[in-house]
Amino acid sequence: MLPIPEGADIICEYVEDWTNLKPGTLCVLILKAERDFVFKQVTINSATRAMHLESLNQAYKSYEVNISDVLEVWKFHSYVSVEVPERISDIQHISITMNTVLKRLKVIEDKMEE
Repeated sequence: MLPIPEGADIICEYVEDWTNLKPGTLCVLILKAERDFVFKQVTINSATRAMHLESLNQAYKSYEVNISDVLEVWKFHSYVSVEVPERISDIQHISITMNTVLKRLKVIEDKMEE
């Protein structure tokens, strides 16, 4: 099972001012590029005028898009699904927790370098 079940309806709130987004905020982005829209964790890098996009699904690599390629930002609120979540094992829980800690440390490290 993926972090958000396939076929789930994602409920979002329109974001007028993107500068207030905290690093790693879950958002749906409407893009100019060939990928019409994406659901990613967003971290804005104002120095490079880019958005770092990271998937909840570890099968996909993170990437950056220019802020000028973003038409709209919608902040994740919740989702609705008819699928019942699977129970995760203790090892999976530890792995998820470690990945979260590592991501947060990376954000802190990046901020210290600025």
